[in-house]
Amino acid sequence: MSVPEKVFNRMLLNRMKNAVDAQLQDQQAGFRKDRSCTDRIATLRIIVEQSVKRNSSLYINFVDCEKAFDSVDRRTLWKLLRHYGEDCQHYPELI
Repeated sequence: MSVPEKVFNRMLLNRMKNAVDAQLQDQQAGFRKDRSCTDRIATLRIIVEQSVKRNSSLYINFVDCEKAFDSVDRRTLWKLLRHYGEDCQHYPELI
């Protein structure tokens, strides 16, 4: 990635971060600062241990999100950018 592309990407990220964070639930940890898989694994382990201790049923579901972003609907992305007040004429590289 070229330097101008990196600068552009950082600017886009900084502009949208607050709007996106406001839309996410606190439990959402993926791709967020100061939240890691390790934290989520530790939380899951505590939940499993408590379930065993209480002799209660526990159901866990894992979702494989590999290549999840290959299926992003670009029209929806543009609509969201406009909704949050972004001037989309400066983002032709996202198409």
